[in-house]
This record gives sequence, structure tokens and C-alpha cells, in this order.
Amino acid sequence: MTQKEFGAILATSGYPVTYLAFPADKCPAMPFICFQETGSNNVGADGIVYKKVKVYQVDLLTADKDETAEAALESAFEQAGMFWNKYQTIDDNEACQRYTYTIEVLGG
Repeated sequence: MTQKEFGAILATSGYPVTYLAFPADKCPAMPFICFQETGSNNVGADGIVYKKVKVYQVDLLTADKDETAEAALESAFEQAGMFWNKYQTIDDNEACQRYTYTIEVLGG
């Protein structure tokens, strides 16, 4: 799966999506989604990479607790058949709630 394809899945949540971060002068109102490829968890066989697996971090930023936004993003993952893990933090620098999802997808 390419970065563009992954971003398109996130966009089905109905919220603005960007890779890494929105430009400061074009940042939409919350909630919005930022994502990045953070590494790999490849599968090996016979001393080579047998299957490439990309690890993505997806951050949903909201002004307050927003179960509707969480549900919309999680539904997008589920509709695409993706397994995810989530944790929540408070981002004092951005004055927001940050829901961070980790997802592994087959790479190309």
C-alpha cells in the first residue's frame, strides 16, 4: 500500500488529512488527522525480506474528547480491514487531545 492509498483510507473518515503536518498558515480547525510512516516490521524468510510491512502512526487531534471523530476514524480502519492500536495523550503545546493509532500495512 502506498502513502497516497493509505491517506485516501484516512480521508474516508470525513476529516482533513495530511502527511506529517499541515502548514501553519493552512491548518484546519480540529478535528484533523496527521499521519506518517514510522518504520517497518518486515517478515523474513531464507535470509531475505519476504514481505515488506510498513508501520504508520496516525494522529487524530481534537479540541476536546471527541468520540464521534474517534468512531469515524476507527470505522475507516475497519472498513479497510485494518488492525490498529490506540492511545490518548493531552498535547499541551497544541492545546488538544491527541489520539495516536499504530497500524501495520503490507508495503510495496
